[in-house]
Amino acid sequence: MKTIVVSGACSNIGKTTLAKELSKILPQAEFVKIGTGRKKDNSPDTLYPFGSYFERLRDNHSKAHFLIIESNTILTELKPDLCIYLDGQPEKPSAILAKQRADLRRGFTVSQDKIRSLGQRLDIPVDKMKEICFLAGVNPVPITAVILTGGESSRMGRDKVYLTINGKKLIEHLYDILVKFFDEVIISVAKKSGPVIPNALMARDLVSGKGPLMGIYSGICASSNLVNFVIACDIPRIEFSILRKLLSCSLQYDIVVPSFEPGKYEPLFAVYTKEVIASAKALLDNDKRRVSDLFSVCKTKIIKASDSKWYANLNTPEDYKNFMTGEGVCF
Repeated sequence: MKTIVVSGACSNIGKTTLAKELSKILPQAEFVKIGTGRKKDNSPDTLYPFGSYFERLRDNHSKAHFLIIESNTILTELKPDLCIYLDGQPEKPSAILAKQRADLRRGFTVSQDKIRSLGQRLDIPVDKMKEICFLAGVNPVPITAVILTGGESSRMGRDKVYLTINGKKLIEHLYDILVKFFDEVIISVAKKSGPVIPNALMARDLVSGKGPLMGIYSGICASSNLVNFVIACDIPRIEFSILRKLLSCSLQYDIVVPSFEPGKYEPLFAVYTKEVIASAKALLDNDKRRVSDLFSVCKTKIIKASDSKWYANLNTPEDYKNFMTGEGVCF
């Protein structure tokens, strides 16, 4: 039995979400929690009280090849094959040991040698170990974020990049979030546009008037990295649990795109690798501008996103008003 402990600084930082995602991608994996909370009605989670010894967990889940344990305290008696630590505030006293034991820590880098070593420890391929790293928020390869700003803003009636959120222009709001988590952030602009943020990396549309597909193509051509997260400037929120899930598939697919309801996708909150460049150019050369046309000619993965409450797309003055006041479906 291989053991993985998902630990963290405090509550509500995504430990359970991560542990469940790991249990989905690892064969014969079972997930358990150790804590003081009560089991929610109809919840399939297996909850053990504080003080439960690993011997009990091992005996109760003896058929599991991977036992994934959400706990800090279990680390006082168990040295797992992999310990993941999620930062947050305020830190519990038990977080001190968990942080010391962590093999992977969200937001921190990890070397290729360590990825290989952890993969050998868990007896899984390196690509599967990289998938775990992505889900944990530890990027195993450099990643670029591309912010698309080339839209006409016709329905808004003014350039959306200059809408303000908490005293910042929308483009600055997104840039400040992304620059903390990505190795490179590129602002993709229409050919006629000037700089949006001083000193930020810019990618101008190689041909004007070709829509968001040209923005994606131009941004990815300018990128230094294989993996690229593309986001439209009028999507003001980023749900990182979904983003990490998209990224976790990026080494197996050319495009990874979320679907918030059957038959509908959000191609402007998606991951594209440089493998799409030739196909995107071919489409554009034939005056085909729909981003979705890429899906059928590239290796594409659709990720079903069950929770879309966070998602907002600011297309109209009403969307913007609803978002800022917390009303309506876009909030």
